[in-house]
Amino acid sequence: MNILKEIPVHFILSTGRTGSTLLSTMLNAHPGILSISEQLFTLNLIEGYVAETNWDEKTIDNFLRDFELFASDKISTQFSSIENLKKQLKAVRSLNFQTAIRAAFLSFYPTKEKKKIRAFVAKELIFHTQLKKITKTYPDAKFILLLRDPRDNVQIKINRAKRRNDNFNVFRYIAAWKVVYTLLYNGLNKYAKEKFLVVKYEALVQHPETELREICNFLKIDFHPDMLAYDEFNRQKMEEIKKEIRPELFNYLNRDHQGLLVKTYIDKIGIWQKEMDLKLAEQIWNECRELCDVFKYPPCNERSNKNNKLPFSYRIFLLRYYFYNVIRPKFYYFTPFWLRRNYRVFKKYFNK
Repeated sequence: MNILKEIPVHFILSTGRTGSTLLSTMLNAHPGILSISEQLFTLNLIEGYVAETNWDEKTIDNFLRDFELFASDKISTQFSSIENLKKQLKAVRSLNFQTAIRAAFLSFYPTKEKKKIRAFVAKELIFHTQLKKITKTYPDAKFILLLRDPRDNVQIKINRAKRRNDNFNVFRYIAAWKVVYTLLYNGLNKYAKEKFLVVKYEALVQHPETELREICNFLKIDFHPDMLAYDEFNRQKMEEIKKEIRPELFNYLNRDHQGLLVKTYIDKIGIWQKEMDLKLAEQIWNECRELCDVFKYPPCNERSNKNNKLPFSYRIFLLRYYFYNVIRPKFYYFTPFWLRRNYRVFKKYFNK
């Protein structure tokens, strides 16, 4: 594991229902890339261990405890075991925070050949408030900013909520797109100006090989044709899950990520034109106009009413969304690590 510290850690940044799981899976099908989804240890463990210099048995045990404590609810879809992670950590000769994080990556997807890994990629949906910390902690990281037309993004979320029989709020979906991408785009321009690549979902599904080649070139890794066979990679993973007798996990993946089992298809591009009321579509574009212009998402039509605004009640909801998804997370990560740890212990205890 002498070369472990030389393997770079990169990030996919987006919001929900933008094709981020698709892109992560495409990258993971590359034999030289290990890509994980929404596992926050790259962020949550920084304050606790970035300055640690004495990685003895006790420190390793504390790291394992905190890794498990802060683990995502989705960890079981990818992670091997804490025992395997401990084995990975003990195999590292010069253990520090950076090599410990990389050893944690190696504990995911246990059936993937690890000797060929040349890059780690983490797909994250909530880093929009922590870009300064992430870019400082991982100075060599590159960032893929993945996005989708806000009208399609909202419509896809509406359709998913209806399919699940969930309550939904269209204002929340609009606010999420605007707030998250405003923070990501401005933050990356400020903290990683020469180190981020914008990838549009529409281009990824229409021209997957072209986009993947550009991404590989950006990450300085050779393109591999297996990336286009990601559907076969996923079917193998689904079979492994079935064999492990995890019906709840299988049902979740089969319900929410069925598209990952087939080749990319373009029928969801422009879905808003078929299913969304024109007035709402115009309101969404007008609300997100500044970013739509930056990312070249055109208005609804040549006669679009640019004065068609969302009602005042949306402004109230936008403030509410900003408080819960920007101000509160910033406060959470501003608090001392020991306090966050105790909060997680308390939360897990009462959620049993």
